Amino acid sequence: MFWPKKAILAKIESAYGTDAVPIGGANAMIVTEFRITPIAGDQVSRNLERPYLGAQEELLTGQHVECSFKVEIAGAGAGAAGPDTPPAWGPLVRACAHAETITADTSVAYTPISDGLESVTIYTNLDGIQHKLLGARGTFSVQFTAKELPYFSFTYRGLLVAPTAVALPTVDTTAFATPLIVNDANTDFLVAASARIMRSFSLDMSGQLAGRFLVGQEEIIIGDRPGSGQMVISAVPLATYNPFAAALARTPTALQLVHGTVAQNIVTIDVGQGQIRKDIQIGQTDNITEWTVPYLALPTDAGNDDWSITCT
Repeated sequence: MFWPKKAILAKIESAYGTDAVPIGGANAMIVTEFRITPIAGDQVSRNLERPYLGAQEELLTGQHVECSFKVEIAGAGAGAAGPDTPPAWGPLVRACAHAETITADTSVAYTPISDGLESVTIYTNLDGIQHKLLGARGTFSVQFTAKELPYFSFTYRGLLVAPTAVALPTVDTTAFATPLIVNDANTDFLVAASARIMRSFSLDMSGQLAGRFLVGQEEIIIGDRPGSGQMVISAVPLATYNPFAAALARTPTALQLVHGTVAQNIVTIDVGQGQIRKDIQIGQTDNITEWTVPYLALPTDAGNDDWSITCT
């Protein structure tokens, strides 16, 4: 059996834990660095008193499946019907406590939510052995690094279904646009509405996944999502930008990354209130001083506006 032969399918569920039955022709995902734990959970030893030595039988509890992978960040692509076409990775983000908002003829935006969380069914077929995750919910981070492709890094937990022998499906991944390298031509980065020279930028929603395996409830939940990240930027005179003063004053700082230049393949990440943290590091690359600046992604009093990911 060959490790490269795999198909990953994902589809939003109409009801939690109900198999959405994703198919290769409509729900295939392009992923990289795929990992899976087919049976996760706890083991309870019987700890019987016996007149002899030896291992004790263990019973499984809280069984679930875990998987992780990366997905390239790009918009819906030139072949999409318009800028209001959701990107192919949309269901994956929706299952990470995010709402999808479609503005006709304009954009598709993903923003955090605290209620009405969706779930996704994920099929992972590894050369004829199919592992299912039902009621899957996850967490993600985004990473933009100069001279590299931008990625989502996803981690999911889902309810366990015993693996079965299923032929690899025929997949159609034409809905995925070709990603763009992070560079000066394709990417802009702004701190407090001013352009900065950026080496890397990350945002981690830090979703707290937990399995509620109780009498009357079996569900994967996201208990919280205290977003944070960091940026590595070239140092500038303090009169131009002073991250140390921002950290001391706890001044919220707007952060924006715009990746892409052609309609239907532009992805914008906004952090409206990035609170600069104290752990600023000073280093260098090519003898140019750089600051590694960590931040918290704070919501306003309105809530659920910690960040946004918008495709146009």
